[in-house]
Amino acid sequence: MKALGRADLVLSHYSLPRGTPFLDRVAAAAAAGFAGMGWHVADYVALRRDGGTDDDVRRVLDAHGMVLHEVDALALDRLGNLDAAIHLATTLGVHHLQVQGNRPGTAEDAVEALRDIADRLAPAGVNVAIEFLGCNNIATAADALELAERTGRANVGVQADIWHHVRGANDWALLEGVPPERIVAVQIDDGPITPIDADYLTDTIHHRCIPGEGEFDLHRFLSIVHPAGSTVPLSVEVIDDDLAALSPFESARRIADGTRATLAILGHRAGAVAGPPARPAGS
Repeated sequence: MKALGRADLVLSHYSLPRGTPFLDRVAAAAAAGFAGMGWHVADYVALRRDGGTDDDVRRVLDAHGMVLHEVDALALDRLGNLDAAIHLATTLGVHHLQVQGNRPGTAEDAVEALRDIADRLAPAGVNVAIEFLGCNNIATAADALELAERTGRANVGVQADIWHHVRGANDWALLEGVPPERIVAVQIDDGPITPIDADYLTDTIHHRCIPGEGEFDLHRFLSIVHPAGSTVPLSVEVIDDDLAALSPFESARRIADGTRATLAILGHRAGAVAGPPARPAGS
């Protein structure tokens, strides 16, 4: 599968509602000009349970010129879909499998679990991206980096999402402490500085904004986690109730257009180029 680069944008799985049919998800991302997409392993498991095959998945991706870039998301304390995620990631040749906390047991327990995942992914060239969330015990960039380095595996790194940076520690020094080569995935979105809902998870899954429509310092964030030498694409993860009420095509289009416009204003060389001509909805 084609590898994506710095100038590409990826539509995160959660930017469209859970349960959005795979065909609609791929077609909407392609129509909006995204080069790649994310897909949740639970949705893949459901597709296979309903009779879908890996060949079906490939045909849909190929028909729309779409790259499956990331597999979302394994919690270290809930690994029931681990084998399915490994199979999906290695069979489809994704860039990374996202893993997050809460970690069970000790840090060493988490390190051992991450080593096992990394070793199973390595033959296919797939990375492990450890995402930190302020509501979990892998809460900061430093926490994710420590686990990545303790694995001793070259294919384990950090996923940095501006939402969880701002809503979590909001400590720029922690981000600056992550070596650029250890950042294997970057997700962007936006929001108000003051949370709309006091509950971390509720706010996270209902009230994000398209980049440029909130108050986050996206320029500073990108200057740290996506500097000039970075070759990873940017994944856009906007989870918002108003967007979820739209069709997948309209939601993906608004996210893509707003993100490109904001990156162009910031002068950031990623995704600021126009995507391919939009395809008619449902094509």
